[in-house]
Amino acid sequence: MTPRHLGELGQHTLDRLGDYPFVVADGVSHGLSDVLDRAARGGGGLRALGVAAGDRVGVVMTNSADVVAAYLAIWHVGAVAMRQGGDRAVEI
Repeated sequence: MTPRHLGELGQHTLDRLGDYPFVVADGVSHGLSDVLDRAARGGGGLRALGVAAGDRVGVVMTNSADVVAAYLAIWHVGAVAMRQGGDRAVEI
């Protein structure tokens, strides 16, 4: 199966190559299957909030395995990830 959109690329890669270290953050290695599982849960949450294909979703996070999962979740629902200056702490 050829991925139809960016959101399917991770599962396509996992199916072809199997699990492997995908992200190393803060000295911890996160496998592709772990990151994809987090992305699937995040995508379900985005859908429950009404996010749909073509929507823009702001991302305010520092670089980590979680930000990779967030981007994959956004792409999985067909939305567009909009980086919002995550290198600085933001107080809300």
